[in-house]
Amino acid sequence: MKTKTHFQILSLLLVLVAPAARAQDFVPADAESPNRFGLSYRIGFNLKVNFNNLGGFTVPTRLTPDGVPYNYSDGYVYPDVNQGLGGVTWNWGYDAAPAPYKQYTLGDQNVIFHQFTSPANVSSTDNEETPQSNFELTYDRELFRGKGWRAGLEAATGYGRVSINDSRPLAGDLDVASDAYAVPIDATTGYGITTFAGYPGPHQGNYQGPNALLGDAATPLPGQVVPGAASITGSRQFDADLFGFRLGPYVEVPLSRRVSLNFSGGLALAYVNSTFKFNQTVTIAGVGTQSQSGSGSHSDWLPGGYVAGNLSVALSEKWALVAGAQFEDVGQYAQNLDGKQVTLDLSNAIFVTLGLSYSF
Repeated sequence: MKTKTHFQILSLLLVLVAPAARAQDFVPADAESPNRFGLSYRIGFNLKVNFNNLGGFTVPTRLTPDGVPYNYSDGYVYPDVNQGLGGVTWNWGYDAAPAPYKQYTLGDQNVIFHQFTSPANVSSTDNEETPQSNFELTYDRELFRGKGWRAGLEAATGYGRVSINDSRPLAGDLDVASDAYAVPIDATTGYGITTFAGYPGPHQGNYQGPNALLGDAATPLPGQVVPGAASITGSRQFDADLFGFRLGPYVEVPLSRRVSLNFSGGLALAYVNSTFKFNQTVTIAGVGTQSQSGSGSHSDWLPGGYVAGNLSVALSEKWALVAGAQFEDVGQYAQNLDGKQVTLDLSNAIFVTLGLSYSF
């Protein structure tokens, strides 16, 4: 629907200028008119937005009875008042680990603690809403003229807007880190003790105790990565005002009394003023849900270059219909917000133009 609207605008411009284009009894403006203004409607393509560093799930900020954060997703182990005497502690607690992860079975020699986390490294790429509408005002000043060519300096300024909303569901990897803590051995049976406070949980001990004893030295177990186990839902919104500036030489080659080709290139400069909003929820089955949102503004200048080509058809001594194409590269614009990032790729922007010029 949006593409259809753009071409309806272009068609309307052609209809408006067609009657004048049929006039034949005039001589186009020449060296006596070295100045030329132009106003063009531009359709922009290949302006892509990427949302990066999405997701992220950390160890929940639950607190122990002493007000210290859990150091595991399903429990905690800290030194107690005895400060490691005998290699044991009673300052520990645990919850039931989610299936299929094992935490403790009566008779085991260890209690297993887990950290369930997911890195904030998910991206939603190649978001675009093209074509994009914008307008440009140009000024050409003829400086040189030869047999079959003209040359001068071109300056231009324009405005456009990019608005992208992305709400596609995403998935991140689940990282599982596990540590084993020894349960004191029953000398009679040779197995880990089968009775201790709070089993099967949840259970919380504290710094002062007393509590059932647990070894205070962690034995790391092999880690695990579960692809796509972290579900990411929500939305990302990026809105930007784009102000463009161009400056460079041009060469014009007349093809006939009414038709000419114009080629230009030079410095391009873009000023981007943007707003980035996000609202995300990360869920790990059996572990929990964490939400995060943010909103902020940013602006920056982007330098680069451009090349352009136009076909001009004279409508009268002063007026001409101008159609053409431009390629611009001003790099990438980035906005960071609370660890998340949005980038607008302006390194391969293509514009199709249609407008009018006036020589004087």
